[in-house]
Amino acid sequence: MFFLKGAGFGVDTESRLYKVIVIGDVNTGKSAFIRRYTDGSFAENYLATVGVDFHLKDIQLEHNVEIRLQLWDIAGQERFSRMTRAYFTGSVGAFIIYDSTDLSSFRAVVKWKKELDLKCSLPEGQNIPAILIANKNDLEPCAGLPNEEEMSQFLKENGFIPIWFRTSAKTGENIEESIDLMLKLILKIDSWRLSPGLSGHH
Repeated sequence: MFFLKGAGFGVDTESRLYKVIVIGDVNTGKSAFIRRYTDGSFAENYLATVGVDFHLKDIQLEHNVEIRLQLWDIAGQERFSRMTRAYFTGSVGAFIIYDSTDLSSFRAVVKWKKELDLKCSLPEGQNIPAILIANKNDLEPCAGLPNEEEMSQFLKENGFIPIWFRTSAKTGENIEESIDLMLKLILKIDSWRLSPGLSGHH
């Protein structure tokens, strides 16, 4: 978490820079999730991220406060797993994404959450907030995924935020809402005194 004053936003503007990582197996739509939020775009075919990529979104709040949100797109390929500690450093929140049409990507979620908790924590030592995302909700989901009750238990057992989202990078469904919730969680952790004035409904 970083506090900046007058960092290119005007003399009286205060800015907070937050790093949020987006992790999960390859081909779960992490890049599409980020790009839908940062620039409103969607492409049917993305090249798999190699290593890491990040995107920046400036969010204006009230009282001349601006959030600079860095969304880090971490490669899902297994061979990059040993490189991710450096990429995780400084993160204050995480989205763990699975493909709702691919049961194996859901089963990998626990591995990603454990890796997150091992490699990243808040300054006081707590785990950073992690929101589970079921992406590609515009498609027919695969069999074998948990129902609502089972999912609530899964989130509790694995240390996720107790709210999860079905999203679609193609249609934009719940993209803004999920990131609004993340920002509210981060601002609460950061003891920010101003009302964030965000618009998400959960």
